[in-house]
Order: sequence, then C-alpha cells, then structure tokens
Amino acid sequence: ADALLESDALAKAADEYRALAYGTPGFAQSDDAALAEVQTRYRIAERAQGEAATGVTLDAIAASRRFAARELAHAQRSRVLLRAAEESFNPRQFDAAIELAGDALRPMPSDPAWVSDAHVLMADSHLASRRFAEAESLYDIALANPAASRFDSVAVMERYATAIYRQGEAARADGERARAAD
Repeated sequence: ADALLESDALAKAADEYRALAYGTPGFAQSDDAALAEVQTRYRIAERAQGEAATGVTLDAIAASRRFAARELAHAQRSRVLLRAAEESFNPRQFDAAIELAGDALRPMPSDPAWVSDAHVLMADSHLASRRFAEAESLYDIALANPAASRFDSVAVMERYATAIYRQGEAARADGERARAAD
C-alpha cells in the first residue's frame, strides 16, 4: 500500500489500506492502515474536481466513519470525525455533519479547540437547516471559549446573531409578538 501511495496510485493505495485494516485478521497495524485509508481518500478528494469531487469526498467520509467505529480510543478519532463533519457540510449533508461532530465529542476530547470547533460545526449545520433555536444554543457553547476555536469568532458571532434574529422573524410571522420581542 505504501509503494502504491508513493507512486501516486492513490485509489489503489486507499483500497489496499482498507483491505489491510478491515480484511486482514490479526494484522498488527490495522489501526495505522485504517487511518492511512482515511488520509489517502482525502488526498484523492482534494485533487478531484466537478461532480467527481462529491463522490470521492463521500468515500472519504465513509472511510472516516469506518475508522471511528473501529478505533474508539485512537488519538486521531476526534480529528478524523471533525474533518468528516466539515466535509459533510459542503455537499449540504447537514444532519450528517451534526452527527459526526457530535460523535467527535464522545469521548470528550481534551483539546478545547476540538470541543469548540465541533459545536461551531453543529451550530452552522443547524443554522443552514433553519433550526435556529438549536443553532443558538450550540453557538452559546462555542462562544464560551472563542479563543479556543480555529473559526473566526467575529463570523461565528454574526451567525449566532442571525440565529437569534431568524427566531424572532419566525415568531413574528406566527403572530407571536411577545416571543418575537424576546
């Protein structure tokens, strides 16, 4: 698999890593092979263009799910799941992004940046899905430690304000003026 990777035969390398990780009982480095499959599939996705990009990105997300399901205590598990959540956002798979980011928090990562980033990703997905109350509560959590996140805190604050404003608009449209004023 490594030789295929070095020769830039990425798809074949990813398939070989998967076979080593999941199809070779007793393989001592199956966790390394599973992670290598994930990383290689993302390299493929980064190079892809057009409609093919969506398909190979979904393959990388699937590899991330396989890895996370099997490697519950791996040091890279949260990182892999957050990357998958972020990549799910782009093809507008918001519920998948929420699920993956939530899974990245179980068990709770020790790095506060990962915790904050997971909450931002879930909040952004709820906002994009027009679930404004859920977005607001998750932005509250993420903004509790804005310095920890790799996301621009000003942009996150603007999206937080949007979630609050949209809830007021919805209440006003429903004729609930008192709730709209809150």
